[in-house]
Amino acid sequence: MSEFRPILTGDVFARVSFKAPDGGVKLRDVMILQHPCSLRTNGVDLADRLLVATVRNFRRLEDRTTHARLMPLPELRPELDSERRRNPAAWFDDLHLVTPQQLEGLRIACLTLPGMNILLQRWVFHSSRALIPSRTYHEANIAVYEEADIIEDWCWDRTEDGLSVAAATAECVEWLREDKDGVPSRQERLRDGEAQRNLIRREAQNQRRELRRVEEAIAEN
Repeated sequence: MSEFRPILTGDVFARVSFKAPDGGVKLRDVMILQHPCSLRTNGVDLADRLLVATVRNFRRLEDRTTHARLMPLPELRPELDSERRRNPAAWFDDLHLVTPQQLEGLRIACLTLPGMNILLQRWVFHSSRALIPSRTYHEANIAVYEEADIIEDWCWDRTEDGLSVAAATAECVEWLREDKDGVPSRQERLRDGEAQRNLIRREAQNQRRELRRVEEAIAEN
């Protein structure tokens, strides 16, 4: 996980500050529940309020088909000495709304794509008792997950060229959404299978190199 990775469904944040009823401050670990498409207003900026579930100590589950009201997080904190602290869970019946500012700099973990699929499967099952196959979530999420990978790589390179993370993210999103003469955008083509995703990854790498070449040429002149 890097600072350049866009915030996504399932990201875990440690020691987030909340106001207590007595006016004091409580610190809680939380996990984001919303789908990536609902986290941002324009593809770049996070929404003013984000839905999170509290992450609390639990235990390692041998049978993950049980305990529908939570998302187990085995070995989230392997450095800790207690089994319950090493294997917490996100609790769907303990929810909060937070601002992006509350989460800034506090992310400690991201889910893999299969992990994000399982989270959404369990969250929807908890909310509706509809058990939807995880492959359905995979088909719905693989393009946005791939987009996050591309943005992360873009930010790695472009921040070395002097851009801020926000500027690099916006630049990448604009490139992904570019629409030429009615041809589907790269963002849309990410849904069209692994061959298209591999092609767009290569295009992104070449585009970053071209941007750097142009900027270096301008600087020399």
